[in-house]
Amino acid sequence: LQARTQAQAENPLAVHVLSHNHRSTPALVSAVNHVFGQHPKPFVTLDFPAVFPARHNTPPAPGDAAPASGLSVWVVHDSAAHKDTLGKGRYEHLMAQAAAEHIAQSMQSQRIQAGQVAVLVRGHHHHRLMRQALQQRGVACVYLSERDSVYHCEEAMDLWHWLHALSAPRNTARLRAALATRLWGLPAHTLPDNLADGGALDDWQTLAHAWHQTWVRAGVWPMLQQWMHADTRMGSSLAQRLLAGPDGERRINHLLHLGELLQHAGTRLSGCAALVRFLGEQIQSRSPPPDSAHMRLESDAQRVQIITYHKSKGLEYPWVWVPFLSSFGKPAEGAQRPAPALPTETSPDEAEDGSDEDMRLIYVALTRAREAAWVGLGSVTGELREASAKVGLLRSAPCELLQRTHKKDLMERLQSAWGHCPDIHITALDASTIEATQSTYWGPNPALDFSRLSIPRPLTAARWWTASFSAMTRQLDAELAIQASDEVHPDTPDLGPQSDAEPDMAQTPDDTRLHPTGNGQTTPHAPWQVFPAGARSGLLLHDLLQWQCEHGWPLAQDAPTEAALSQGAWPSLVARKAMALDLTEAQTALFHPWLQAVLRTPLPTPVPDAPPLILGQLQPKQAWAEMPFTLAVSSASTQAIDALICAHVLPGQARRALWPQRLNGMLTGVMDLVFEHHGRYGVLDYKSNRLARYEPPDLNAAVLDHRYDVQYVLYTLALHRLLQVRLPHYDYDHHMGGAVYVFMRGIDPAGGGVHLHRPARALIEALDALLQKDAA
Repeated sequence: LQARTQAQAENPLAVHVLSHNHRSTPALVSAVNHVFGQHPKPFVTLDFPAVFPARHNTPPAPGDAAPASGLSVWVVHDSAAHKDTLGKGRYEHLMAQAAAEHIAQSMQSQRIQAGQVAVLVRGHHHHRLMRQALQQRGVACVYLSERDSVYHCEEAMDLWHWLHALSAPRNTARLRAALATRLWGLPAHTLPDNLADGGALDDWQTLAHAWHQTWVRAGVWPMLQQWMHADTRMGSSLAQRLLAGPDGERRINHLLHLGELLQHAGTRLSGCAALVRFLGEQIQSRSPPPDSAHMRLESDAQRVQIITYHKSKGLEYPWVWVPFLSSFGKPAEGAQRPAPALPTETSPDEAEDGSDEDMRLIYVALTRAREAAWVGLGSVTGELREASAKVGLLRSAPCELLQRTHKKDLMERLQSAWGHCPDIHITALDASTIEATQSTYWGPNPALDFSRLSIPRPLTAARWWTASFSAMTRQLDAELAIQASDEVHPDTPDLGPQSDAEPDMAQTPDDTRLHPTGNGQTTPHAPWQVFPAGARSGLLLHDLLQWQCEHGWPLAQDAPTEAALSQGAWPSLVARKAMALDLTEAQTALFHPWLQAVLRTPLPTPVPDAPPLILGQLQPKQAWAEMPFTLAVSSASTQAIDALICAHVLPGQARRALWPQRLNGMLTGVMDLVFEHHGRYGVLDYKSNRLARYEPPDLNAAVLDHRYDVQYVLYTLALHRLLQVRLPHYDYDHHMGGAVYVFMRGIDPAGGGVHLHRPARALIEALDALLQKDAA
């Protein structure tokens, strides 16, 4: 805030704002604009400017028979009690049950998946309420703001009993105490007989002694692994029994986490007894735990995500529930609308004083959703109170937002302030109806079967993995290598096999019987034709060209100065690279003239009538070397990708099909050079392939042999997505320049050695849609 004030004082135009919301549906944007626009000053020193939606479609909301509302407001009341207000505990219990029921019903109807849902809470108390309500309905959930110590979970105490027993395996009292813990899961009615049975205890002691030996010999972690997966008298392993029970994954996660911590601690402790004592001290400690001891997530895959308002800042979720909006603390006298402070990163479990920070948290909560949000309100005891005649009415942040004046006016103020907005839907919920629904979950319910929701299932059977152009063409490169093995001239230096990371550097069959072309293109007498071929040579040339780009292309100058060559950094780099590849002095001497030719030669571009591109004349703001990208892919087959590209790029020409695979996860790559030339953006790739000739038919054949057509289409798509979010008023036809592939051994002033292609807009848009298509 101070920086903004200072900037505005120096220049009134120095502060920029975002005018469009690219996250949420138009309905939700309209609802949030309305909620905060109805208050004259919702934030003490911050204005609230309305924003415009950037999206145009509004998908149906889960669980709503009526058309989707951007914001749904639920108001809970207790008609049976005939009270004006609800106790805070009762309100929170009812809203947790109502929200959990709505989420479960939406999942049951298969309108949403659990991983698409977030429930925003203030702290641990609300998290426990929501977790319990969701678990009653068999809905898997995870708390993303966990800061508790793993040493304070139930499994830590049970593990202490077990390690205490294993440290003295012949002590039957300790063994009985360990077997009686919930961790083992022995039925309560069988415990007396099991613990009194001498034969059974002997068997347990035999097992305990073996685990003790493993602990002494290999450490506590191997012993725990052996113990969790061992077949015992109970007919199944401990891990199997835990997974079959409620919250099994979380309990196993705690045990594994404790095992790692104890294994680490065991490296500096002497003996089993010392480790048992250490665990006991950690369990009893109430000091803030170190980061390594914070409870870990067992999984967030296909689970309802519960997260605090503070931790949700900057994040987004498709569907958001905020069930406890009326639980914001009542303001203290003299603290109403206090002077604002910068938000802290500490999330209070239960704040008691209303403040402007609470209002900002409400804003955070209402703006996390992409599709729709639900909030829960109620007239809660203590959220409004008369302080004194001098101070007047004190209101919590939600009451301040609605400008409430007394404890009976919640529905009245909602209808008056928000009810006339078409994108806000207000619903009254009765406590008796919520409690009647809750009672069905204490026993079997034939009407609704939520059992399938307790086990997370992936959206697709395909494995999640990170693919690349290399992965898509590795099989083709292997075939090329086999074909080339019988044709490579024995006198041609070979610097090693093709690198998986750089398939475009594959060595093609060498042919020293090259003939001059008819248009002045490179002949076998060009000095760089004798430069060694292979993937490692290609990587070396890439590194040198990257250095040139990042330092302003000094070799493009007629007489590069020492300063331009970074005070000797360039000669040092060349010497290191040459030494690594064991190049001769003659081969090393080729770098300067060869790269100078690449940087100075006018290169054609795919855009008709565009002036030639000269790399050495590109300014730093026009060239970006080695730009990485990552594209999300949702269950797209390489066959479908291949079919699209074959239909649009050099159609009708033969090429080998991509190896059949299903891409599901991420598609990554690195573009050699992204450039801007006369208002158009393109990708440029350096190729060191040795070809017989460098005329267009030969270049096309090399592109199709190595499937560089797939590579530059993917690169163009990555650049297209980047420009969409970075370039105002971006238009593919106007701004996209296409792909320039420079075969450096064929570089020629007449334009030889350059393959050009500008993928059709229809191809890029179809491929973009294919990669984003849902697995379903």
